[in-house]
Amino acid sequence: MDPAFIELGSRLTEAAITNTWSKVSDRIRKIKADKDKDSQIRAYNQLVSELVDQKADALDIARQYKEQLDKVTISDNDIESLHRTLEKVVGIVMNSNLGEADSVEKQEMRKSFDSLVEMLNSDTLRTLQLLGYNYKKAIGEPLTQVTSEFILSKLDSNPKKSQSFGDEDRGSN
Repeated sequence: MDPAFIELGSRLTEAAITNTWSKVSDRIRKIKADKDKDSQIRAYNQLVSELVDQKADALDIARQYKEQLDKVTISDNDIESLHRTLEKVVGIVMNSNLGEADSVEKQEMRKSFDSLVEMLNSDTLRTLQLLGYNYKKAIGEPLTQVTSEFILSKLDSNPKKSQSFGDEDRGSN
């Protein structure tokens, strides 16, 4: 489990234990037992101030939980956009790499590609997400690696472009 969630969970547990109704009502009973009105006013003000601070802390914990959740959750619109983009990117990469493949090999690669894209739909990603699947790591990192390798292979396959690209880098230092 993510350490941020563990820390937030312990903070939430601590806040829940501190803010139990029985503890607050015990304090109110003690305040009422004190017959000095000035000391009661100070004690009530302190109690109210503590409760307001604890509420702010609880809201902060909730906000942090939401931020952590937003890091691993994507909306339906994001999933649809991801699906369309993956279709385009993987299609471009596969088409450029299929030039030398024979017809049967192209069909097999296309079938694998189509299966992959079909798997990456809203229902599948939602279900995997509910099970704790980190799609950003599982999909994003390999896609980054494939894209990087593709770009580097294109630079390596064209020595003239690769050389001029390298010269520009050296010239800018």
